[in-house]
Amino acid sequence: MIVVQSRKRATVARNLQIKRAGRKVLRSFNSERVKYVVVGSVAARFHGGRKVPSDLDLLIDCSVENAPSVERALRSLGLPLPSPVEDLCKAKKRLELWFDGHTYEVDVLMEVAGASFEDLYRDRCTIRTRAGEVSIASAEDVAAMEDAVREIRPIGKPRT
Repeated sequence: MIVVQSRKRATVARNLQIKRAGRKVLRSFNSERVKYVVVGSVAARFHGGRKVPSDLDLLIDCSVENAPSVERALRSLGLPLPSPVEDLCKAKKRLELWFDGHTYEVDVLMEVAGASFEDLYRDRCTIRTRAGEVSIASAEDVAAMEDAVREIRPIGKPRT
């Protein structure tokens, strides 16, 4: 695990384009001690990517020990759960959480292509922000996930 210390914590979050709703979720996850890793475009931006994130993707640990923490964190945000987190993990579903009049999405993921939660969590970078310590996938893991997604995403439709 790499720990990144920043004197300008607000600047780090602003540069990552984590909006207020995302910071609320991170704060809630941290207060309930949820094991998670930030993946997707926010993680890519942390490692130098140029794409401005339109959402926040959080991969959670689907262990039996972590599920109650996830449920408490989501309930503290006033978000209803369609079913228990353990069931969502078994079905490999994702939760789409919408905030600010449906303008900002936070995805709680149960799995990602190209990596396991255990490997991502072991190799993560940790930054300190106003929302607390935030775990972000390593640059190598972000690249591996992008490669895996590219392999399974269709490039275009065949002409008819």
